[in-house]
Amino acid sequence: MAEDSSHVRHTQSSTSVASAVDVSGRFLALMSGTDGQDLLRRMSTNDLSPLSDGIPLSTILTSEKGRIIDVLSVIRLDRQRLLLIGQSFDTAKVIQWLEKFIIMEDIRIDLLSESYSHLLLYGNIEDVEVPENYRRGNSLRPEIEELNGALGPGPLVYSDAWGSVVFSHILFGPSHQGEIENWLKEHRVRRTTRDDFEHFRIRNGVPASPNELSESYNPLEANLKNLVSWTKGCYIGQEVIARLETYKKVQRKLMRVEMEEPPSSLPVPLYSPDGDAGILTSVSVDPSDQGTYGLAYVRIPASQGNGAWYLNSKGERVAVIFSAV
Repeated sequence: MAEDSSHVRHTQSSTSVASAVDVSGRFLALMSGTDGQDLLRRMSTNDLSPLSDGIPLSTILTSEKGRIIDVLSVIRLDRQRLLLIGQSFDTAKVIQWLEKFIIMEDIRIDLLSESYSHLLLYGNIEDVEVPENYRRGNSLRPEIEELNGALGPGPLVYSDAWGSVVFSHILFGPSHQGEIENWLKEHRVRRTTRDDFEHFRIRNGVPASPNELSESYNPLEANLKNLVSWTKGCYIGQEVIARLETYKKVQRKLMRVEMEEPPSSLPVPLYSPDGDAGILTSVSVDPSDQGTYGLAYVRIPASQGNGAWYLNSKGERVAVIFSAV
């Protein structure tokens, strides 16, 4: 995520041209009021004190059990307005979780997911020049209109990184649809489907909601330790996560896997000669080489051993090979 880049390692499977996938519908909300940043500090894992206008910072909403609710990019628009951009498409769940902890605070949350389009750019994006009038980084300005113009007069651009895999994001309203499409064509940015993006993110070890980012898993298992502050003080789930780290109690970790063929359904258990080895959460057959790749939460003892790992599919054993994320 933005300014945090140690939780997955890039592979050579990236696309040779810039690609854009429509991820509209992901959680997108405007948090208004004087107490918004303090609420997020008490509800999420990262230290938000470095927030400054226009610079994204990533944090994780966690449950009382230290499990993942959503991973957010937070952009401060001004002292009283925060833009929250999540990974989850279950926007109602994220809103309900945030509102659950608003009691007397001066906070209002307006869901914007249906009002703005969200394009994610990936692959060879280094040479893609973003127009100067698209506000980004610390050029983001606080002259924000009320809700219908929450993102200001033009498209908003920001970037985040999952390890060395860098993504750019463009948020825009309906009036800018044609402008964005012309810009994509001008820069030969290839429009892709979500299935195409699945191939890319799985090959590059990038977790997604709800497969890897859900209440079934905690941030340390998901290789998101860099989004956890160990000095900021209490937040929801902090004691659980701190104990897991202090006493080395993390039982599994996210890994890339290869297999002979995809299973008939997900998630599916993985096995080693010693028994349970983990759970396969995502899978994709890559059209470039017809290989079957996946992401799995693998029990740490199994990941450190040598043996014949497998899954059961259609009554047959399918061999599985682990590789580090």
